[in-house]
This record gives sequence, C-alpha cells and structure tokens, in this order.
Amino acid sequence: MNNATITFEGITRGSELFGATQANFSVERPGLHAKETSILLNAPAAASLATATGSPDDAAFRDHAARIAGEVWLEDLLANSLHIDSIYFLTKAAIEARPAILERLRALIPTPM
Repeated sequence: MNNATITFEGITRGSELFGATQANFSVERPGLHAKETSILLNAPAAASLATATGSPDDAAFRDHAARIAGEVWLEDLLANSLHIDSIYFLTKAAIEARPAILERLRALIPTPM
C-alpha cells in the first residue's frame, strides 16, 4: 500500500435514498494531500454478502459490510497504485468481477454463531 493509511470516518445516514449504505474514509499517502472518499455499497451487493456469510441483512450488517468493503476496495486500489476517486458505487457485479476482493470480503465479514 506504499505506506498509505486508510481511516474510516463513519457512515452517512440517508444514503438509503440511493439504494446504498455509505461509508466515508480518508486516505493519506506520503507526499500527497489526504483524500476523502466515500464507498456506497448498494443493496443487492449487501444482500449478497449477507447471504454468503449467513448474516441477517439488516442495517447493522450493512453498516459493517460497507466499512469492510470500503477498506478492502481502497486497499486494492492502493496496492495497484491506482487513483483514489471521491466516490465509488460498489455493486454486486463490480464485487463479483473481482474474485480476490469477494473472497477477502467473505473472510472478513464473520458468519454469526
């Protein structure tokens, strides 16, 4: 990640209007200004992750999944030296198109006991 730091800054309420849960982050890289970015995990992607992990598809899960998905997505961008945009809309198709990211998400989002 080139010594980058990803800081979770919270969930934005009201993004449900867009059919997504919004997680906000700040990305700091040596020698560059900090970049604020938002990851919107859409409802079908969240529902798919809930099913894959046996979790209830509720608000608490969606908040957690948006945070984890955002961290994993940003880590992948940084590892590949890609530009960080201001906003990302993560869909089920976008996540499924990147099998390594999907597997990391499944591993990081615990299955309830």
